[in-house]
Amino acid sequence: MKLKKIGTVYDLEIGGAIGEAAKIFETEMRDATCINLNLDQVTYINSIGVKNWVQWVGRLPQNTEINLNNTRFMYKNLNNTSINHQMRNFQGKVIIKM
Repeated sequence: MKLKKIGTVYDLEIGGAIGEAAKIFETEMRDATCINLNLDQVTYINSIGVKNWVQWVGRLPQNTEINLNNTRFMYKNLNNTSINHQMRNFQGKVIIKM
């Protein structure tokens, strides 16, 4: 994972599998107003990754904008019922870009 932070804007590049060891879930982002996620190099997301994703989104400030970029692989996994449910309950703004 590569992280660049400018003020309250986080730019992250995530690669490999998203599971129990994914560093994104350990990154403190309680001050975030915008999170730009580049998912181009993600190869897999397992059930623990889905669970951690839902919990991670729940910890973000309600006004956070989340931009999911390069989601070709991830899109079908992001349509997972648990993730979709959490994103619907998220009070911020989510933008998905293929």
